[in-house]
Amino acid sequence: MLAGLHVIGEHEPVKRWEYAALVCTATFETENIGQLYRDRADCERGFGEIKSRWG
Repeated sequence: MLAGLHVIGEHEPVKRWEYAALVCTATFETENIGQLYRDRADCERGFGEIKSRWG
């Protein structure tokens, strides 16, 4: 069990958060990772537009 993990009761109100982490062995500089994701989003946006027009 993780240290400091608090188990919340089933009926207690809870704020739920979702987290994600990118773990890799790439040798990119930290500043360049944001640009990689922007480039990826640009590519995916094109596919989304094609699907919505012709879907």
